[in-house]
This record gives sequence, C-alpha cells and structure tokens, in this order.
Amino acid sequence: MDPTLPPPMPPRPVDDDENELFNQGGTFTRSDLTRTFTRRPAIPKDISPIPDNSMPSPAQQDGVSPRANIRANRQKTMTMDPSGTHELRRLFADARQSGISLDDLEAKMVDLFRTKDAELNSRLAKAMEQVEHHEKHECHNDEANLMVYRALIAEYQMMIDELTSGAYIHVGRLEEYGYSKNAGCGMNCKASAERDSIKAELDSLHEDYSKLYDSFKRLRGVAEEQKQEYAQLHEKFAEKVEENKRIQGKLIRLREDAQNKLEMASKDMADCLRERDESLVGLKMKVRQLEVDLKSSQKELEIKKNEAIELRDICNQLMSQIEPGSDVEQ
Repeated sequence: MDPTLPPPMPPRPVDDDENELFNQGGTFTRSDLTRTFTRRPAIPKDISPIPDNSMPSPAQQDGVSPRANIRANRQKTMTMDPSGTHELRRLFADARQSGISLDDLEAKMVDLFRTKDAELNSRLAKAMEQVEHHEKHECHNDEANLMVYRALIAEYQMMIDELTSGAYIHVGRLEEYGYSKNAGCGMNCKASAERDSIKAELDSLHEDYSKLYDSFKRLRGVAEEQKQEYAQLHEKFAEKVEENKRIQGKLIRLREDAQNKLEMASKDMADCLRERDESLVGLKMKVRQLEVDLKSSQKELEIKKNEAIELRDICNQLMSQIEPGSDVEQ
C-alpha cells in the first residue's frame, strides 16, 4: 500500500449473530476475519436486506413503526457502494440456492472484500492525487495572481506619488529615455514628436488634476466647515438635551410636590368632612333634644294656662260670693 495514504481504519466489531453464523462450520472466527481484511467502522444500524415488494404491517400503516424510512436511512449510512452491496446479496442468494459449504462462502466473501478493499484504496489514492494536484495548481495560480496584484499596487502607488507631489516627474522619466526639451530632433523627429505629444498630454492631465485638486481642496474646506458646524450643532443639541433633562427633573419634582400637596389637601378635606358630619350629627341631636324640650315646655305651658284659667274661675266665683258692703269695709 502507498505510504502517503492514510492508515486503514480499525476493524468493525462483529456482533454475536455473525460469530454464531460463521462458527457453525468451525473454520471462520473473528480473529480470522481481522487477519484477512479490514473494513471501515459503520454506524450500528440494521442492514438486513429488505425485499422490494415488502408490504407494511398494520403498525407501520398507523405511523407508529420506527422503520418507516429505513430504506432511505440505510442508503445514507451504508459504508459500501451499491455494486458491492448487490454483489454481496447475490453471493448470499447463490449460496442459498446452490447450498455451498461455509468454507466456500468464506473464501468467496474474503475474495470479494479484498477486491473491494483494493478498489477503494485505488480510488482513495487517485482522489488524493487529484486533491494534491488541484492544491498545487491553486497555489501556483495564487502566487501568480499575488505577483500581478503587487505590480498593480506598485504602479498605482507611483501614479499617486506623481499626482500628489506637484512636480513634473513624467518629464524626468522622459529625459531618462533620451528626451530633451531644447535638443534637436536629429534622426528621431517622429519619436520626439510623439514624446512632445505625450508630454503635452501629461501636462494637460496634470493641469486637469490641479483643477480637480483645487476643487477637492474647496470641497474639503466646505466639508470641514460643515463638520465644524455639525460639531457646534451637536454641542448645542447636547446642551439642549441636558437642559431638557434638568427641566424634566424639575417637572418631576414639581409633580411630586403637587401630588404630595394634593394628598395632604385631600386628607384635610376628608378630615373636615368627617368633622362636619360629626358636628352635624351632634347638632341634629341637640335640635331634637331642644324640640323635645320645647314640646314638653309647651305642654307644661298649656297645663299652667289651664291651671291659671281654673284659678281665675275659682277667684271669680269667690269674688262673686263675697258681699259688696263687707268688702268695702274691709
């Protein structure tokens, strides 16, 4: 096996049913299986074959069966490819039909697993080679792109330095390549004309850039003024916010004082009403007592009047009985 490939996975633990099945012939044990081939560990799920024409049970029809989607789950958790599964099923079907011995079945299964193991290892090796090749190709492309980006950044930095320095650096570059402002054309009149046109174009570009830079400075000044104005407005806004907070606090205190005074006034009003009710009750009782006294006094007055009338009648009778002469003498 290729040493660059990952080590084989540990053998899958064989359950007791498989041991009982293979131990019936007395020739196939768990140790023999691990010495013969290795297999990737699989999720412990039921992988018994399901016939295509199987009918659901009544419990499955009611929706309470835990094996409702077992076929889809097995397709997701199967560790072998479909061809290997079909071959294994075909091998067991042939063994049932032909009635071969367990030794022959063991040999066929070992050959099948070895073939599949070799096939999977070859596929894994090819996949690893493709991944390494793809990573190398991507790394090479990334390095080339990085070099291109660095060159572009250097050119942009040089252009920014030329535009922000305020000097005609492009003239110095042209002089490095043989351009002279006062030199004659000689044998390169066409090249000199092209250089002059390029210089004129660069001069116009520089002039345009100067205009743009001036407008940018004006805009920056306006932006600074607006920024200062915004800062002032922000300070005023902060002051107004603080003043509003103070006013809100004052209003809250005044509201609390007003509520306290209103509560005190309501308590005083309740006390006054209670005292008034109590005084009214006392006055009503006094009035009733005075009415009772008045009635009793009126009755006594009537009695006294009657007594006075009776006494007057008695006196009149007595006066009428007395003789006038004796009365004069007396």
